[in-house]
Amino acid sequence: MNVLIVDDSKVARIAITDFFKQINPDLKITEAEDGYAAIEEAEKQNFDIITIDYNMPGINGLEIASKMSELQKHAVIAVLTANIQKKVQEKVEGKGFHFFSKPVTLELIQKVFDLTKKQ
Repeated sequence: MNVLIVDDSKVARIAITDFFKQINPDLKITEAEDGYAAIEEAEKQNFDIITIDYNMPGINGLEIASKMSELQKHAVIAVLTANIQKKVQEKVEGKGFHFFSKPVTLELIQKVFDLTKKQ
C-alpha cells in the first residue's frame, strides 16, 4: 500500500509518517512539501492514501486534492487542517474529500487508514 503525505511542514510530515508506520510498518510512504511536488509524484506512481494539508503556499490543499482526484481516482484523499472553519470543512466535503482537523494524532491517522477498508 502506497501513501502520499503532502504538507509544507517537515515536522508534520515526519509525525504523519511515524503514525502510519505504527499502524502498518510495510507501508511505502512518499512525502511532498508542496502541491507541485505532490502532482509530480502522482504522475509517477499510484497511491492508496493521500493526506494533504489545507493551508499551503502556492496551491492550497483543496486545489491539490482536486488534482489528485483526477490523477489518482482510486485513492482515499484526506485533507488535514488546523483551519476548522465550518466553511472550509463544507468546501472539502462538498468536493467529496475527507476532512480531518489537526493536531495529527495516531487515532486520526488510524481513521484515515480505515477509510481504505470502506472502498
